[in-house]
Amino acid sequence: MPPRSTVNSNFPNSTAMEEFLKRNPSTCAIQVLWPSYSGALFAKLIPVEHCRQLALEKAPLCSETSSIAGIVPAALVNNLLLESQSKLELMPDYGTLRKISSKRAAVLCNVKEDVDLKKGLKLQDGFERCTRSALRRVIAAADGVGIQVRVGFEVEFYLVRLDDLGPERSWTSSLSISTQGHTRPWSSAWALDLLPYGDCIDTCLGTLHEARIKVQCYHAEMSPGQYEIVLDHLPALDAVDTVLITKQIIRRCAQAHGFRAVFQPMPFDGAAPTGLHAHLSIHQAETDNDGGKIPQNFLAGMLYRLPALCAFTMASLESYDRRMWNQGGVVATGANVAWGTDNKQVPINQIAAGHWEIRTLDWTANLYLAISSFVSSGLLGVQDSLPLLWGDASLIGGTTGENNKALPKSLQEAIVHLTEEGIWLGEYMGDSVVRLYLTVRIAETAYMLQQLSDEEREELCRAHF
Repeated sequence: MPPRSTVNSNFPNSTAMEEFLKRNPSTCAIQVLWPSYSGALFAKLIPVEHCRQLALEKAPLCSETSSIAGIVPAALVNNLLLESQSKLELMPDYGTLRKISSKRAAVLCNVKEDVDLKKGLKLQDGFERCTRSALRRVIAAADGVGIQVRVGFEVEFYLVRLDDLGPERSWTSSLSISTQGHTRPWSSAWALDLLPYGDCIDTCLGTLHEARIKVQCYHAEMSPGQYEIVLDHLPALDAVDTVLITKQIIRRCAQAHGFRAVFQPMPFDGAAPTGLHAHLSIHQAETDNDGGKIPQNFLAGMLYRLPALCAFTMASLESYDRRMWNQGGVVATGANVAWGTDNKQVPINQIAAGHWEIRTLDWTANLYLAISSFVSSGLLGVQDSLPLLWGDASLIGGTTGENNKALPKSLQEAIVHLTEEGIWLGEYMGDSVVRLYLTVRIAETAYMLQQLSDEEREELCRAHF
């Protein structure tokens, strides 16, 4: 069994806050962020003086119970999802503070439940179902076996003029040359310079720099108005914290320039999809004397449970429109359980031994759970010395045979796989996390399909992602 670590009880950390405010004295308010199980991000804006007081007292902020689940109606959450009547306490980790504008900063939170045990739910410290704490536990388990995990994200998004966002899922980019289905060369220099897009990009880069968020590069993607920011490779928890704040910065900068930053997996018909590729790498504390088997075992673990992991990483109905997208042989995720070296046509692209690009990920995921699920699967592969039965898809015949299984074609199919594999993932992520996640996704999917029209589902997804 993996070691069970607990959440650091030393935050909220007033020292970290004071150091930040010394560097950023114009900060007037702090945006307190926490992700829901649905992947939607929630926030409260707190005046800086009140935050200071709470940090000195090591006091939490309170939140509504429904926000732990996400975008489904509160009544559904309270009746079906939480198994108990619990009050949420937001515990800001002030070490994650980042400047997002001249007057505002953002901080990530752990979520603690103050639980009424009327319905028998038993929690040890209140953080068991906190998704950020779940990733912390998984990383602690990896550290316990001498494996350090780092992650870097490639953030794809559209910049769309606000007056071009109508009620329909039509793509009416303000670029005069664009037509339905039109693409442009990847990394087009013209697209970076085109105004007013270029000015918005410059503002994004400047704000990220002021936030001490390191960007490796910024380039144009395939469709007009589509761009990508490549972030630095960081320890896994820091990487997720950083990319969530990066998204907030991009949104704010886009709006200031008259754009809407769109992160949906398949926001417009006739345009390329939007993903969030994760570069996941493992680094061993000691020299590997077993012929490099640990990276192979880790990769085998991820591949073995990849259909189940899709429920965490492609976490919306719309995600599977992206999964099925194919334009002239170019695909977004790949169709089958497979890996390949420098191969963007498969779900797991191996950059080097122990370094993989995960392509089955988009912004509808709770990123703490998504990364937790991949690391947990890899650790299970190492724990069980799982052999790598899948060949390199970049080689002829690399993915032939019974191991070449299809990825799920719908969220419902992915949920079935996770229901079967959840008990194993819960060994590292926590059983209560996996159970609640399944409950949320099943209830959310039923609500979306049974009570909302196609247009209403589209609008709800656009509002949150």
